[in-house]
Parts: sequence; C-alpha cells; structure tokens
Amino acid sequence: MFIPLPRVTLLVATPRQGDKDLRHLFIILTEPVNGEIVTVNLSSYKTSFDDKSCVLDKGDHPFIKHKSYIVYHRSEILKATQLENITIRQLEQVADDVFRRIIQGLLQSKQTPNKVKKFYRDYINQ
Repeated sequence: MFIPLPRVTLLVATPRQGDKDLRHLFIILTEPVNGEIVTVNLSSYKTSFDDKSCVLDKGDHPFIKHKSYIVYHRSEILKATQLENITIRQLEQVADDVFRRIIQGLLQSKQTPNKVKKFYRDYINQ
C-alpha cells in the first residue's frame, strides 16, 4: 500500500503525441488532509520564460540530469487515491534542503494557483 508523504518523488508517465515514453518527476508536498495532497512536477528548463522560482539541476535529485524547474502553474491538489490510478514508480525522496527550496518557490511563485497556496498554508498551520 502506497502512503503519500512529503518529499516522496514519483516518476509518472506523461505521454504525448510524438513521445509516448515521456515521464516527469512529481513531488508530494503534504501529508493527506481530508484525503487530499499537493503535488508539483519538474520539467526541463528551456527558455528564459520558464518559472525561475525553483530551478534544480544535476545533483539535486538522482533523476535530474540537467537544468530543470518546478512547474508551479501545474501544481495541484489531488485526492491521494488518484495516485493509485496512474502509472507511477516511486523514486528517492528529495533532500530536506531541496524540499525547502521547492516549498519556498511554491509560496513565492506568481504562477502557483491561489487555491494551492491556501491549501499549503492551511496545512502548515494545522
């Protein structure tokens, strides 16, 4: 049985046309609250328009091979049970210092949906 906890990383299949094997690293940011969790994912850093709130690079996590960023506009609140219905593989947890950078970016990024920021603030203040 999978138990979603903060810092847990998941390799999730995110296929799209032209790349059926595409996968992205997702990071769980909260313990379940009323069955819901907050997740974020990484993507390759390609342009100066990418969100700079939290840029990660090789060495920040074994999966990361090049400059990447947290895609805060895609951060979301999920039912923890939804993780059972997607193709995933659990990987190594992110280190505490990297996790702190991700959280700081979540709260500072203008691209993070307000409902996600509120959920996280309520979570840390419970």
